[in-house]
Parts: sequence; structure tokens; C-alpha cells
Amino acid sequence: MRGAGAWPAESLAHRLAATLRLRMTWQASALYAVAFGG
Repeated sequence: MRGAGAWPAESLAHRLAATLRLRMTWQASALYAVAFGG
């Protein structure tokens, strides 16, 4: 089973970073909505 489970760690890091960026975007938009009533 050559290459089985050979997922590059980089792709996991990129997915994790993208998830965190998305979460921060939602938190920032919620904060904006609360702060500016929009």
C-alpha cells in the first residue's frame, strides 16, 4: 500500500489556516454588526 495515507501535511495546514481565517471573518462581521448596528 504505497502512498496510502500519504496526505501532505501542508494541505492539512492550509485547510486549518483557511478554517481559522473563515472563523475570524465571521467573528469580525458579528463584532461589526454589534458595534455599528448593521
